Amino acid sequence: MNSIKSVKVSLQIMLFVVLFTSCGSTPSKSTKDSTTPEVSIQYSAASQPKLSEEFKIYYVRWEERAKGAENIGFISFSDDYPLSEHPDSLAIPDISDMPYDSIQYFELTGKYREQFLNKTGVSEDDKLFVFNYSTGKIQSFLIKKLPLSALINPYASEGDATFDQFSYMIGFGIDRSMLSEIGGDYYNHVLVSVGKKNPFLVKKLNLITWSKVDSEKFPAVKFRSDIVSELKNFRKLETNICQLDTLHFFAQELKEEKADYNRSARHVIVINTKSGKVEFEELYTENESVGIAHLNGIFKDSRETNQWTGQLFKNRSPVIFGFTNNSFGCSLIYFMGQPQRFIYTKCDSRH
Repeated sequence: MNSIKSVKVSLQIMLFVVLFTSCGSTPSKSTKDSTTPEVSIQYSAASQPKLSEEFKIYYVRWEERAKGAENIGFISFSDDYPLSEHPDSLAIPDISDMPYDSIQYFELTGKYREQFLNKTGVSEDDKLFVFNYSTGKIQSFLIKKLPLSALINPYASEGDATFDQFSYMIGFGIDRSMLSEIGGDYYNHVLVSVGKKNPFLVKKLNLITWSKVDSEKFPAVKFRSDIVSELKNFRKLETNICQLDTLHFFAQELKEEKADYNRSARHVIVINTKSGKVEFEELYTENESVGIAHLNGIFKDSRETNQWTGQLFKNRSPVIFGFTNNSFGCSLIYFMGQPQRFIYTKCDSRH
């Protein structure tokens, strides 16, 4: 019985070699191969992912419409900063009598900075690590040398009746000129961490560039049980593929068609053909807070750079991310391998 399984695995790997093109190649049109045998391999199904709290990851944002912050890269820590309404524990000073132009972006010093550090667990001796995963370059800044600031949130406006501590994002501002070493757009493809040591592996991640094939080329493997039940609601559309060394990436587009709503979804599987294991599996579904991101390389003349993979953190398994656009909530970074885990990033999402 084991020899039969071994032969099936070998056939499946040979099939992958024939079908796949390099992720860096020019996207191709749908590939047809009617003579290819259908080989079903019972890889171990990926486990349902669990939240990992090992890393806290933030973003650099640019709120150029806020007066005083036009050239500032801002890293909000509001997701980690619990606010109190007690008069002695407010996060910002009284601004009720100040003009709007002077309260859009301002520094927090003295007791306000001390309270922030105490409640977030950030130390003056920590460093802020700003990493551009598209260039593989990193910069670090001592917390003690960075101003702590309050930045008005993007949904506030001068016509609002009042402004209080809940109207602000609180974090560290860095002048744009100081971020030039990481390359690229200083707020795109950039992740931030804080601590004594840099957690990032200082190396470029791999951009996943897809090629379109027939829908039946999606692998016949054992799907995660929670995904199987969801798939019953969707119609299968095209499949897109990519290969990076022994990792083979599949993304199948899906559509749920109902009288009142058409919902899109995408089923993603990553298979390691050397080990014969499913390294990653997820079903991304469209809803009011999440949209399905375009795949890199599929749309003509598109410069999409959404999906990335590679070793992001030192001594940790590779990651994969970039399949959704979030209007509410923050993006997830998934670790590949088993058991499957993910990081919920800190993006200060508010509406």
